[in-house]
Amino acid sequence: IVPGADNDTDGGTDAALPHVAYVRDYSDRMKLGITVNVPFGLKTEYGTGWVGRYSSTEAEIRSVNINPMLSYKVDDHVTVGAGLSVMYANLIYENIIDGSYPALTGAADIPSKIDTDDWGFGWNVGMLLEPNDTTRFGIAYRSNVEVELAGDVSAAPALTSSADIDANLPDTLLVSAYHEVSPKWAVMADIMWTQWSRIDALVIRLGNGTTNTIPLKWEDAFRYAIGASYKHDDRWTLRGGLALDETPVPSPEFRPTALPDEDRTWLTFGAGYKYSKKLSFDFGYAHLFIDDTRINSTDAYSSLAPISEGIHRVTGTYDASVDIISAQVNWKLD
Repeated sequence: IVPGADNDTDGGTDAALPHVAYVRDYSDRMKLGITVNVPFGLKTEYGTGWVGRYSSTEAEIRSVNINPMLSYKVDDHVTVGAGLSVMYANLIYENIIDGSYPALTGAADIPSKIDTDDWGFGWNVGMLLEPNDTTRFGIAYRSNVEVELAGDVSAAPALTSSADIDANLPDTLLVSAYHEVSPKWAVMADIMWTQWSRIDALVIRLGNGTTNTIPLKWEDAFRYAIGASYKHDDRWTLRGGLALDETPVPSPEFRPTALPDEDRTWLTFGAGYKYSKKLSFDFGYAHLFIDDTRINSTDAYSSLAPISEGIHRVTGTYDASVDIISAQVNWKLD
């Protein structure tokens, strides 16, 4: 608890995540498609008066993945596909620099902002197995994408400099299954592995020769999901599901204020409405129950002496939950 600081603040905020997909037949066996989606992202916004302002006041990661791809139906039971990922990534990170070190009075607080971006490339492959008309299995792999984020840092009047960050966005492996129990009921499940261990630390290199390092030590994580759908009639289909989603954060000491992540349990509901043969709609709602999230981490480690280690520490507990509302329009052009 710090006198005069906001020790109880809300860092959560709203965000919109677009998704567009287009698929067309190239032949009886081959399809061409392209998707545009947001595979990774975060946003927290605390304000400049809160107790952890030296770690972060606002953070935002934006990513947009453009994914052209093709699929080929080998026979009635096997379909394979592959694609190219063209990804744009943008990192904005704001915090307060304590310019009064070592007095730590806060009287010389200096707002700092880092804004960097870059394009990266990756690939993805998948296979769909359909042993019969009511059962199918899928496997999909998406490669990691390396980006060399470049931009600038501004902490006027103390510092204006270039900044760059190397980031390695993780690869994923998804295995899924679907089975129609009856003409009305179907069940499905999937397991997804994400190689978060590629992200060991966030190293920010400044043009003046200094570096700031945020240690992360993230670990690989799994998500386990099950679900069911019920076809009420020719127009309405109802859906529900449950998922257990592991956090890559190993301990409170490596939990950044910019991303106070913890294990999550997803509870989801949805409905599909077929308006006509060419037009249909899907709606969904998900509530994420998040375990009590403890934090005991310091601000960035700097190569600038005498501040060789983080000199401010945030200790506390987050009370977090997430609500997601989604809607989709499906339109067959021919």
